[in-house]
Amino acid sequence: MAMPALKPLWALFLALGLCLASVGTGPLHTVSALADDDGGGDDGGGDDDDDDGGGRDSTRSGDRAKASKAAIAKKKVIKKKQVQAPRPVIVALDLPDTASPALRRQGFVVISDERLSATGLRIMRLRLPANMSVRRANQVLGRLGSKAVDLNAFYTPQSQDACVEGQICGVRSVIGWNASGGTVCPASPRIGLVDTHLQLEHPALAGQKIEVIDVKPAGRKPSSLAHGTGIAALLAGARGSNAEGLLPDAELIVATPFYRAGNGDRAEAADIIRAIDAVVARNPVVLNLSLAGPPNAALAEILERVAQKGIPVVAAAGNDGSRSKPLYPAGYDTTIAVTAVASDLKIFRRAPRGGHIDFAAPGVEVRLADGKGGITRSSGTSFAAPFLSASIALMREREPDMTIGSIVAELADNARDLGRPGKDQAFGWGLVNAASLCQQASIDYFEPAGR
Repeated sequence: MAMPALKPLWALFLALGLCLASVGTGPLHTVSALADDDGGGDDGGGDDDDDDGGGRDSTRSGDRAKASKAAIAKKKVIKKKQVQAPRPVIVALDLPDTASPALRRQGFVVISDERLSATGLRIMRLRLPANMSVRRANQVLGRLGSKAVDLNAFYTPQSQDACVEGQICGVRSVIGWNASGGTVCPASPRIGLVDTHLQLEHPALAGQKIEVIDVKPAGRKPSSLAHGTGIAALLAGARGSNAEGLLPDAELIVATPFYRAGNGDRAEAADIIRAIDAVVARNPVVLNLSLAGPPNAALAEILERVAQKGIPVVAAAGNDGSRSKPLYPAGYDTTIAVTAVASDLKIFRRAPRGGHIDFAAPGVEVRLADGKGGITRSSGTSFAAPFLSASIALMREREPDMTIGSIVAELADNARDLGRPGKDQAFGWGLVNAASLCQQASIDYFEPAGR
């Protein structure tokens, strides 16, 4: 009874098999091809029957075309993922010549190698080998004799946008520089400056004693002119110009490591180090650094060398706000960090806080030379730094052998305490007092809004 019942079922399966065989590589193979493509298979899904579609099965051909595009797209994605970003660039100081073979064996690529004239440091820019971290590179190069190794980090000028409508913009000198109402300071010290490029044709700078040393990387677009022009003119703008300086007779040595990057200016650690060395080689009485960025071991090392030469370094504290971590070089003990206040002696709204802050100086809506031949008003710890630098320059003019410690101590004794008694984290020792330094000054560096 069971056998006869199975014969029709067996016949049915046989007929179905013949039917499937007769359609060849139809929709079943199309499904197989899609599955292969999903798994990264080849175009065509393993179909080797020499059938190119021939119009016989448009559904199959269309699906195969889609599968082919999907496979190509996937291969492009995989290929894109395999493209590696350039390895980081580091700065290494004072590697001995004997380290060169080891560098090659380790896979370091030497981008530049230079001996600095003032500090005697050998500075190298190296691209890291594949799969080597900065920490590991520090260990490797340390064993090879390097004194300092760190990333070739970026640093920026420390200025903010000019006054906007609705702000209280008008302020006047608050440090006693123009207390007596007489003539400008006759002192002619040599002041060092590392900053952006200058508009030397500006009426405040034309004809002034300014040496510019361009250490911008080759092939880079020069930086904008506004920041460097403003700082230079604030220090040594010409008498009678539209932006007369604190010390019009001063000589400026300006090194310019900055270049244009997107909508802003920046400088690499290696070039700032080169710029500092170039300025220090000219023996300035003070060095002004109105710039800030991350900590950097190589930058710290050259600042140690500068301190050993007895040259005070004034550094802008930065504009990242009260909750920011210390910015550098102001965060180093080898610099004198300055923050910014307004004419009402309130702290600049973007000023940082910390035990590294040494002094406060005017830096809110300061009247400045711009990069177009005119004047502007701007804020930032960048513009507080020149007031401290000019004060130190006068102290050095009066007493050339003053140590950095003695300079800081005298400034602290004469500073106007603005915060908690003694040194505090907002104002440091307080507001710089220049009244006793230049009794004959009469310059108003601030301009009320609307003038």
